[in-house]
Amino acid sequence: MSDQTNGGNSKKGMLIGLIVILLLINLGFLYFWNTDRNLKNQAQTLLDQKETEFAQVSNELNSFKGKNVQLDSLINIANLELAVKSGQMDSLIDISKNFRITKKQLDKFKIENSKFRDISKRYLSQIDSLITVTKLLQEENTSLKSTITDEKNRSSKLIDDNVKLSNKVSEASILKAEAIVIEGIKTRGSGKEVESSRARNVDKLKICTKILENKITRPGQKDIYFRISGPDGTAIYNEQTGSGKFAINNKETTYTIKSTVNYQNKEENVCVSHSTGMDYSKGNYNVEIYADGQLIGKGTMSLK
Repeated sequence: MSDQTNGGNSKKGMLIGLIVILLLINLGFLYFWNTDRNLKNQAQTLLDQKETEFAQVSNELNSFKGKNVQLDSLINIANLELAVKSGQMDSLIDISKNFRITKKQLDKFKIENSKFRDISKRYLSQIDSLITVTKLLQEENTSLKSTITDEKNRSSKLIDDNVKLSNKVSEASILKAEAIVIEGIKTRGSGKEVESSRARNVDKLKICTKILENKITRPGQKDIYFRISGPDGTAIYNEQTGSGKFAINNKETTYTIKSTVNYQNKEENVCVSHSTGMDYSKGNYNVEIYADGQLIGKGTMSLK
């Protein structure tokens, strides 16, 4: 009778322990789920606030357009810099169901949001200054001519500085390709590919490069164009093997092969292979790599 009682107590104790464990697991899951949901709600709120502020600032800036050429130029530069900053902020957090938001990401977003507001205030202050100058210039008051000249010079310097800043932003957004490796490839009967530098053995060229990290350029699908020139200086072009045409500085240019990558502002390795279907000649082969309408890298190799 005692054994049965002890056995019953043991089973009862195990059942209670199991229930406690399940309760702890559920409480833990509920805590993490609730935390994640709160962070996502905060992220959505921050994004909505940023979009509202961005729209308000853009509307306020554009409301000053048409008053004079200098003012329009400054407004265009302001819109460009604010759009770049807005894109950088959007890339900091992803509120889709498949991703978790961390407090560190939210804190970083808040810092960048503060910078966004500082940029807005700076441009609105400069616009106020330009409007003041315009009004002063319209007044035919001899005693104010010296002051007007000083203000005009200061405004011109502001515009020059902002044009330089705009150019720097545009230049900084250009991708860079480094560590460009070009290899002659021979395919053996077994299907195995081996590197070869002898023209008579090569049946295709393989090009690998590293697209460097760039936090300024807009993320997304990007076409990377490879233009291969043979020893005679002529670009290798064959539509049947993937060649085509693209625009560089509003001029139509041919490319040998291209690769499309989903660039997310991080370092990206890209490799392509191309075969002309004909024998390769001895000599130097040059490769130019383009993206977003810009030359981003060059490389060369030689076949004996």
